[in-house]
Amino acid sequence: IEDISERKKAEEALRESEERFRNLTAAAFEGIVITENGRIIDINDQGLKLFGYDRDEMIGHDASEFVSPDNRNAVVDRIRGQIEGTYEHQLVRKDGTAFHAEAQAKTMRLGDRNVRMTAIRDITERRQSEQKQKNLEEQLRQMQKMEALGTLAGGIAHDFNNILTGTLGNLQLAEMDLPKGHPAYVALESADKASRRARDLVARILLHRVLPKLVK
Repeated sequence: IEDISERKKAEEALRESEERFRNLTAAAFEGIVITENGRIIDINDQGLKLFGYDRDEMIGHDASEFVSPDNRNAVVDRIRGQIEGTYEHQLVRKDGTAFHAEAQAKTMRLGDRNVRMTAIRDITERRQSEQKQKNLEEQLRQMQKMEALGTLAGGIAHDFNNILTGTLGNLQLAEMDLPKGHPAYVALESADKASRRARDLVARILLHRVLPKLVK
C-alpha cells in the first residue's frame, strides 16, 4: 500500500493550472503559439486564424516551418538561444502568402516543462501604411528639390535676360554706327541673331517656370 494523496493533489493542481493557462490563451486577442524545443505543442484559435491551418496541421510541427525562408534562420537562432522580447519577421499562411508579424516571446514553466510562449500580431496593414507615408515624404522632398531648382533657374534666367537686353541694345547701336558694307557689320549682325535666340530660350525657360504655378 502506498499513500499517493500528495501526488494526486499535485496532478490535480497541474490540471487546474493547465486549464487556466488554456483559458487565458483562448481569451487573448493575439495569436498564441506554445513551443517546446522548437516544436508546437499548442496554439490558440486566433493563431490558427492567422495561419489558416487546422489545429492538427500545426501541432507537432517545427515552428520554423511557418516562417518565411528569408527570416527562418534568425527565428531559429532566437528559439535555440531562448531569446525573449519583441521582434518582427515574416510568417507564411497555408495559402502561401506571407505577412508581417510582431512577435513577443517569453520562456516559462508549464508543470515540469520549460516552454516558449509567443504572442503573434499581424502588422501587415501597419507596415503598408508606414511605407505609404515614407513614399509620400520622399515625393514631397523631391518636389521641394524641384521647386528649389526651379527658383534657382528662374533667378538665373532673369539675370541672363537682363544681360542679353543690354547686349542687344549695344549691338543695335553699333550696327547703326557702321555702314552696311563695313566688314564688322556681318559679325555684329550674326551676334545680334545669336543673342535673340538666347533671349527666346530664356523666355521659354521662364514660361515653363511660370506655367506650372498657373495650372496649380
